[in-house]
Parts: sequence; structure tokens; C-alpha cells
Amino acid sequence: MTLQTSNRHEQDIPSVSIEDSLVAYQAKIKSVMQKIEGDDYSIRAALEQYLSAQQMQWVLSEQAIRRLEKRFVLRSDLAVKGEPLMKNLTADQAIVVGTFLLEVLNSECEKNQDLNSLNSAVRLTDYLLSFPIVHIRNKAPLKRVLGDLLNILEALSNEQ
Repeated sequence: MTLQTSNRHEQDIPSVSIEDSLVAYQAKIKSVMQKIEGDDYSIRAALEQYLSAQQMQWVLSEQAIRRLEKRFVLRSDLAVKGEPLMKNLTADQAIVVGTFLLEVLNSECEKNQDLNSLNSAVRLTDYLLSFPIVHIRNKAPLKRVLGDLLNILEALSNEQ
């Protein structure tokens, strides 16, 4: 078996610097943050607003964080299929649960300098920002949590 080239030379393939990518990513997050309305309130209040008492109890349990992160990393989805309470999330519920998980991952990254948590946080942010802005606009805790992620990214870029 022979591999065929696409008749492209290395110099024909566009390259992007890490700095340019980071600046563009931060600008994307900032533009979404400007569209989020409302007073900042706690993520716990948002969970209470969008989840049932049983769902909230599960999300706040010790094992839930790892299960949510594992599910997201493997499937790019927050609906935990093996958990009846969490297998069918609405868009608003997914955003609120994702915001909660993002807050936890940001905290782990800051406390432990955990780049795996940062990687999951960046992927989760992309997932959350993929929702239509009408679903994101009224999720004030997301604005604060995105700001925390920006601070982490800026601190890391300043270290280099």
C-alpha cells in the first residue's frame, strides 16, 4: 500500500501561531460574555432554578463531577446515560450543569496546576458556546465562570 500525497508542500499549508490562536479564542469568549445579561448569581441558584431536587442532589454528589467529566471527555455530551436523572437534559439544563462542571474544572486547574482539567475546561467551553446565544444569554453564572477561565489562560500565557 502506498500513500498518496495531496500535491501540497509544507510551505503551502497555512500555519497559525499559538499566540494568535489564544488571542482569537479569548476574543471569542469575551464577545459571548458581553452578550450574557443579568445580575451575577451563584451557580447553586442556577442549578436550583433548572434542575429537580433529585437531579441537584446527584450533581452535587462527590462522584458526579468525575462521571460528568468522563462522560464529556469521551462523548462530548453531559447527559449521563447510565443515570436516569441525567440522561435527558434540556439545553438550559445542559448549560447550567456544564457551567457548574466548568467552575469545578477551573478551580482544579488553579489549585493543582492541572492541565488535564484545563484541557477539559477548554473543550467544555467550546461545547457551551456552541449553544445558540438565546440559551446562553440569561445564564449569568456562565459569564463569571468564563471570566475565570480567561484569567487562567492569561496567567498561563504570561508565564511563557
